[in-house]
Amino acid sequence: LTGTTRTMLQFISMVLGMAGGLSVVAAENPACRLSPSTLPRFKYETMYGWHSELANFTPQSQSGSVETIVQFHNETGRPGILEIQAIFFQDIKPTHPTLRGLMLRPTAMADWRALLPTLVPLIKRKIIIGFMLGDELVWNNISWVDLNATAAAIKEDCPEPFLFYNEGGAPLWGNYNVNHMHTEYPSIPPAVDFVSTDDYDSMNTGGYNASQIKRNSNAIYQYQRFLYPKMLPHQRVFVVPPVFNVTFPDCHGPGECKSSEDGLPMDCPLLQTNAALDDCILNQTIEYLRWIDTDEKIVGIDAFHLGTYSAHDPGLVDLPKSLACYATLAAQLLEAR
Repeated sequence: LTGTTRTMLQFISMVLGMAGGLSVVAAENPACRLSPSTLPRFKYETMYGWHSELANFTPQSQSGSVETIVQFHNETGRPGILEIQAIFFQDIKPTHPTLRGLMLRPTAMADWRALLPTLVPLIKRKIIIGFMLGDELVWNNISWVDLNATAAAIKEDCPEPFLFYNEGGAPLWGNYNVNHMHTEYPSIPPAVDFVSTDDYDSMNTGGYNASQIKRNSNAIYQYQRFLYPKMLPHQRVFVVPPVFNVTFPDCHGPGECKSSEDGLPMDCPLLQTNAALDDCILNQTIEYLRWIDTDEKIVGIDAFHLGTYSAHDPGLVDLPKSLACYATLAAQLLEAR
């Protein structure tokens, strides 16, 4: 075994509560590995809510802190993705109390350009390899015009790192935002390299009901029907598998709710224990990996969410089988570098 593989197997052993590398080799789930033919295009595995104490097994860090990314690089030799949403966008409510979501920060470009002398050397050294512009931006009240202009300015200043963001589903399939205002979404902005959308409906259902767009749909359908047509030829996608139970306002955690937002169950609804949820999320994760193997547009995974937010909202860190699956995938990606 190489050093990287041995380290990852030790991590998987710790997660599963086993002792000794040999038992880990026997326990590793081969379904948690991608096809070798997928590896030339699939390079990225990280987590929403990434932090080094919990996700030091990932091939890339993801943080809003430059210091955290540098520390991770110094400890592991691996690069990071810098989250920059807080530089460009702020909560809209203090300025417009009746609205929800985000607005452009008045000092965004000045603050960004003040940070460039710190970022440029890290980019040249491949310590920062990408920027995560934000989460559900048009859904959260940012206009497509402002999103496009912001992305273009970032790419003009820093052409080498990839630029990535996640979008909510409703602006893509329903042309409205969190304030139920009409949105325009002609394309993914040209300066963007990678995009994702988080849709947690069941991977085990199919079909499409035009009168109720999301009903009986799944993540694959959401990407292929609503995201891919808005992409330009150079753009690729990350997928965002769920590694939690449910996070709707009245629907937090095992046994806490009866249905998902639109009245349909998620893949893992109403599970009474974390162990049952773990088994369900593991199955869901493996289904995502098989999708990745068959879809040439997918280059990365940014699972949601890593940490446990509360006793009723468990994340990947409290799902040991699923966590071991992600560690297995990370080991494979690191070996393929």
